[in-house]
Amino acid sequence: SHNKFTRTKTKCITFKQLMKQSKGKVFDLISIDAEGADYCILTQMDLRLLGCEMLIIETNHKENEKYIEYCAGYGMRLYKHVDENLIFVK
Repeated sequence: SHNKFTRTKTKCITFKQLMKQSKGKVFDLISIDAEGADYCILTQMDLRLLGCEMLIIETNHKENEKYIEYCAGYGMRLYKHVDENLIFVK
């Protein structure tokens, strides 16, 4: 079967803007699945400051090394690669 897609427009904000609007400031689990904007979003985050203990991020098997390097800079290691997702833990 073929899926039908409807083009829509949505307002986007930066992660910094999101944090200004958010009551929460610490997130021990973060999941990012943003249809190709995943790395852009990730690099806006200071995982240490956010208190991230586990990160699940969709990479679609593209350039996984840059995700691994970025997360390693925050003391996170690759725990598992499941389908198109990388799972990192502290």
